Amino acid sequence: MKRGFLTTAKAKQRLRKDDNDNKSTKSDSSQKPTALSPNQPQVSNLVKYSDLDEIAEPRNFSYGVVDEAGLPEGYDPSKMAFNSKPVDPNDPDAFFFVTLPPVEKGATLADYPGGWTECCISGDVKRVIENTPGFPSPPLQPLGGKPYRITDAGDKGLGVFATRMIRAGELIMDERPLIVTPNSNTEFLRDKAFIRKLQEYSLEQIRQITLHEMDKRVKKSFDRMPLENQKAFMELFNSHSHDGSGEYIGRTRTNAAGIDVNKLRDKGSTGKLGQYSATCNEFSRLNHCCCPNAVFHWHTDTFTIRVCAVRDIPAGAEITVEYCPVLDSAAQRAQSLAPYGISSCACSPSCSDPALAKISDERRARFRKPIVLTPPIGGFIPGDYAWFQPALTRLQELEEENLQRADEYRRTLHQLVNIYCFLHDVDKVLLYAHKLDAYCRASDRVKDVDRNLLTREGVKRTQGWMTGQMMLNMQRPGINDIFIPLLT
Repeated sequence: MKRGFLTTAKAKQRLRKDDNDNKSTKSDSSQKPTALSPNQPQVSNLVKYSDLDEIAEPRNFSYGVVDEAGLPEGYDPSKMAFNSKPVDPNDPDAFFFVTLPPVEKGATLADYPGGWTECCISGDVKRVIENTPGFPSPPLQPLGGKPYRITDAGDKGLGVFATRMIRAGELIMDERPLIVTPNSNTEFLRDKAFIRKLQEYSLEQIRQITLHEMDKRVKKSFDRMPLENQKAFMELFNSHSHDGSGEYIGRTRTNAAGIDVNKLRDKGSTGKLGQYSATCNEFSRLNHCCCPNAVFHWHTDTFTIRVCAVRDIPAGAEITVEYCPVLDSAAQRAQSLAPYGISSCACSPSCSDPALAKISDERRARFRKPIVLTPPIGGFIPGDYAWFQPALTRLQELEEENLQRADEYRRTLHQLVNIYCFLHDVDKVLLYAHKLDAYCRASDRVKDVDRNLLTREGVKRTQGWMTGQMMLNMQRPGINDIFIPLLT
């Protein structure tokens, strides 16, 4: 989901060069691809759900300059079933083109300040959305007004920059998408005749057919948008202009953000199939960073993508999110970023400096393994803090790497809050609890923080504090049986 990257001539030239050198899918013939010859391998068992990832999920597809781009010769483009046939509103497997939240015919964006989204969704997902408590609530507004502006970001094209100090945990934007679409093309593959037709082609040719059919689907949603949203959609960058993606599916492949599968997913789907993505306007201008200062989550009740700060963002700083898992190694991240046209990430010294990248890779690998803390056998010894020093060291390293986005950051803060509650160190509890609260507010986990931890008097009402008081009163060993559950 590249956010308007590489819109400069220099950057585009670099992208084409890198694609030709490293990322092309080459064929032995320059002629238009045709159906398989008898000696070419054929794709079989396509009707099995577990096999569809390779032909139905564009995240697995070729990118860059693809020599076989375009429909294979002899392919007769299919008509989408839901374009030409009436849809049974009670069929959970049928796909609908629908406007959400619903608006009156002839409505304008001025009539609905939060806007609306054109969706292609299954009947089952449509019911899940409509039955979500609070749907459709209006998008949230940042306290103090919009805290960012969209402007030039150098070789990255456009970017989003803070116009004032944005505190950790603070809301940055809450935006309804222009469009919500399925990530995969499985609805076409339910047609057995269509399956038999596909088996005449190579894997790459099948992918080209899939891109063509998905582009038609996105185009139908695009045609339903108001003119202002159509203009905004077409102004988004397309990093898939040379791999067979049409101008519509190319933009969703470049800019769409995946929706949490625990919130929206086709019933009965598994793996990468049955998932959905949202393509927004301003959210799509957020660029990538391997140590991002913001995080995003989908909210069905407001039908929005919500972006919050995971650490303080000073005025003038670029607001960034992640396009790939932040705990991956530099090499793994580079591989994940390549389809977005990011051939050489230099977002931080941990990417651009080989020596620092090696240190960062070692740390990120360690961060994947949670720390287990065990108090001294025989009971707590006042002043002996060496046993939980690993948690303090881990927190320091996470903050040095600017990885407040990582879940291990939350877990480590939780450990330290419980430890200092037990030790009756109110100042340390408040220090780490407020950091934990900021993380949870940003990461849609507000309920994970006991509100008592945020005030001096409240701290003394927590389980950890009372457990520590009980052990002081008892003045005997046995701490492990009570204390260890607080450290997990």
